[in-house]
This record gives sequence, C-alpha cells and structure tokens, in this order.
Amino acid sequence: MGLQCEHRGKPPPSARTCPINIVAPDPGDVNSLEECHVPSPTCYHREWSVVLVTLAIAGDALLPLADAYRGIAPCERVRHSLASVFSIAEHHDLLITHGHVAMNPPDPSPFAYDSEIPFTLDLASAQTQGVMGYYLAQAFAVSLPETHVVSLLTQTEVSASDPAFHEPDVFVGPALAASTAHRLEVDRGWHVRTDGAALRRVVPALDPVGICELPSIKHLVDIGTLVICAGNGGIPVLRDENGHLRGIDAIVRRELAASYLASAVEADVLLLLGGDDYVLNTPPGRDGIRDVVPETLRGLAHSVPHARSTIEAAARFVESTGRPAMIGPLDQAEAVLAGHCGTLVHA
Repeated sequence: MGLQCEHRGKPPPSARTCPINIVAPDPGDVNSLEECHVPSPTCYHREWSVVLVTLAIAGDALLPLADAYRGIAPCERVRHSLASVFSIAEHHDLLITHGHVAMNPPDPSPFAYDSEIPFTLDLASAQTQGVMGYYLAQAFAVSLPETHVVSLLTQTEVSASDPAFHEPDVFVGPALAASTAHRLEVDRGWHVRTDGAALRRVVPALDPVGICELPSIKHLVDIGTLVICAGNGGIPVLRDENGHLRGIDAIVRRELAASYLASAVEADVLLLLGGDDYVLNTPPGRDGIRDVVPETLRGLAHSVPHARSTIEAAARFVESTGRPAMIGPLDQAEAVLAGHCGTLVHA
C-alpha cells in the first residue's frame, strides 16, 4: 500500500498516481505492483501526485554553450533545457538548486586578480545565484505563468574545522602566467597547482552544515511556491566568535548542499540532473546503473570519479530520510522521476 503524501500547494489530481520511491510495496502484493508505472519489485507507489521534488541541476546542462545555441539568448537556452522539468512542475511542488556555467565561472578575471578589493568566491557565488536565478525565473514565467516562483539568495554555513580547508582540490578560474600565480600566492595566500600544462588556482570545496535561509525556504515551499535557492551550493559563510556570519573565499559542494537542503525541507525525492555524464555506468560504455542502495553506489564511485559528489549526495539523502534519490540527464527529467531511465538510489 502506498504512503499518502502531505498536501502542500497543489490540489490532488483526481485520477493520477506517481511512481516515486517512498515505501517499497510488498513483492507479494500483486495489486500494488500493477498500480505502478514500472512493473518491478523495486518500484514504489504514491496514492496521488502532490509531492515535493528537489531538483539539483548542473549548470552546464541548464545553460548549454554548444555551437547549436549560438545567437540564442541565455533565457531561451534555459527555457529549452527545462522542457521536461515544466512537465514535472505542473503536477509536483519543486525546490530547485543549480550550478554555475562557463559564461559565469566562479572567478571572473577582471576582479579576481587586479582589483584592490578582490572578487572573492563568496561574492562569485552570490553573482551566480542572481544571474541563474533570474534566467530560471524568466523561463518559468514564460512557460508556466501561473506558477509562483521566487529566486532566493542563499547563504550556506560551513564548519571552520572542515578538512577541505587544508586540502584545496577544486580548480577555479583560467590559466595563470607563472609570475601572476606567484604574486597571488604571496599577496593573497592563494593555492596554485598544475592542471595539465597550465597553472590554476585550487580552492577548498566544503560540506554544508546549515542553510541560513531555511525557515524562509520552508515557509515558501509550504504555501506552494516554487523556490530557486542555494545556487552553486550557496554563499559559503562561517560564524565568528560572536555568532555573526562572514563570507569566505571558498566554495560549497553544490550536490551536497542540495542533498542537505532536500533533507531539511523533508522533500519526498531528490533529483540530481545534468548532462550525459549523469548517466551512470561502470565501466563507461556498459549498461547504466539502474537500481542501487547507497552502500553499493558508494563502492562504484571509483569507476565514475566525475560523479563522486553526485553519488555522495544521493547516498546521504537516502540514508538520512529513507526516501529515494534519482540521478539522470536533465532532458529526460520526467522519465527519471517516473523510473524509466537514470539511476534510482533507495534504502
């Protein structure tokens, strides 16, 4: 028997069911399996479709920069990329997070290197949230004008004891000349490493320990608002000895921020969406991983190193909530949610 879901913003459609993995049906209960869209012992069933879906969307999938899109305005590119998401939004409550894109990297060169007031990564995350939040809101305004949408600037609290501070490993910004790299190491304490043949800055990628705007996000979700928040993982902030927040020159792992946020708002499902690299298979070229538990998925992470943060985010959500996470391509978001493609991670 499926689990009745809490009504949030939308009225329940009269004759609609949704195969979202909340409670596994009894494999011996033939009727429960027949109701599901995916006839499998691992398929789950909801009595009706008003559920809260948290979507974490990779920025390069959301705003593709391929030659095929040359001359098309960014808002139009985003709207085209979200076609499958609009179908989900018609029947489910959504909470959306997103990554950054190449045209808005986390280290804009005019400010990062030569300005007297350095353009730090907390400011870059705020900029990303503003730009991408605007594009997303515009896309929904055109395609689903009846939907109430809010793009919320979000601060993500991190811990001063996070070991990533001592092991920066994420490359940001363009290649640097050796003289520039040395100057920035001395003047600003930057860490610079070789990336192939180039010298580039590396920064710590931190785990979230809190979302500062969480009460507001919960309130907006509860009244049926589609909330866009925690873009690029959120603006990284630390609390000082007085409990005051201050931005830091680092980034938050955006997939882990999405997982934390989805757990905190009691989302029914977490969708982690991106490009073709979000089709998990081990080794590459083999059939995709379709159905897996967190422990097994973590064991496969070495085979898909590009997806380690995505895998960890899915595993954490499932372990902390008992609810499902799904990983797959953005252009098939509706099919991923229905269980027809992508990877289902469940307890």
